[in-house]
Amino acid sequence: MEYKEKRKAERLPVDLILGVSELFKQDNEVIKNVNAPIEVLDISRRGIGFHSESDLPLEFYFNARIQVTDDLHSAFYCVVKIVRKSQIDEKTFSYGCEFVGFPPVLNYIFDDFEEKIAKKMGK
Repeated sequence: MEYKEKRKAERLPVDLILGVSELFKQDNEVIKNVNAPIEVLDISRRGIGFHSESDLPLEFYFNARIQVTDDLHSAFYCVVKIVRKSQIDEKTFSYGCEFVGFPPVLNYIFDDFEEKIAKKMGK
């Protein structure tokens, strides 16, 4: 049986370390001083997947600066919403997040990143 990708955008492996210092909800609920380091595992045009030792709540948002290539001009700022969480072991959680309000004009960043990954993989 052939595998069919169900995701709306292909996930790409990435090596990023981010920090979450504040979480918020649209109803002005804010959690400050979170200090949660996160290890981003993959990224797509729709969101990111990451691991963290911090137990972060679902349906909360955080601000992120994401730079997927060495080019400083390819960094973008976005709001990320935590939509999925599972516990991997006693101290590590896996998260799935989606970008909120990601402007399509920034798709060129992912085009460049996909091209670089394809070259590394010899495609």
